[in-house]
Amino acid sequence: MGRVSIDKKRILNPDKRAELLFKLMPALLTEGIKKFKTNDLLEVAEVSKRTLYQHFSSKSEIVAVTIEYVFLQIDIVCEVLKESHLAHEERFIKVMHEIVGALDLVSAQFLIDLRDEYPEINTMMNEHIHSILLDFKDFYKDAIKKKKMRKVSVETLVHMDRLFIFDLANPDNKSDRNISNELESYLDLKWNGLRPN
Repeated sequence: MGRVSIDKKRILNPDKRAELLFKLMPALLTEGIKKFKTNDLLEVAEVSKRTLYQHFSSKSEIVAVTIEYVFLQIDIVCEVLKESHLAHEERFIKVMHEIVGALDLVSAQFLIDLRDEYPEINTMMNEHIHSILLDFKDFYKDAIKKKKMRKVSVETLVHMDRLFIFDLANPDNKSDRNISNELESYLDLKWNGLRPN
């Protein structure tokens, strides 16, 4: 008979969780998830197993919180879409740069591991991307109404963004790409191609 698991008391200290997450997140995002066994995580976080598991119930929770943190940063930036004192083009460019920048920090290996080992968290990530794109819909409606963009289907504009963002988040498409150049081409197409005549 194996060891009997003991219920461990969780400590919900947000400062300590954040400290641990900021130590773990860069390694996970750049090198992937599968590579790290518990002892590897302990070494990266520079804590004991007891300390790590007082703040996180499992490796799965660490991965979920990592994804939540990345999207929290994107959510904060997406609020720029609502800042009417900025030009529409300026808002869109700023938000897309931040989204692409955040996705660029995530390695193909992390995304492969997420898809293969944590499908429920991968689904959560994809659903979050869809929810972010709802803000784009309102943004486009306003830009068209104020004649900053040609009158075209808002659904088509959002679908273009969805395809672009999901393509960047697809681990099979991440290697050997110049994401910065792709973004600039996309932004040029989006704004110069859709300006009103």
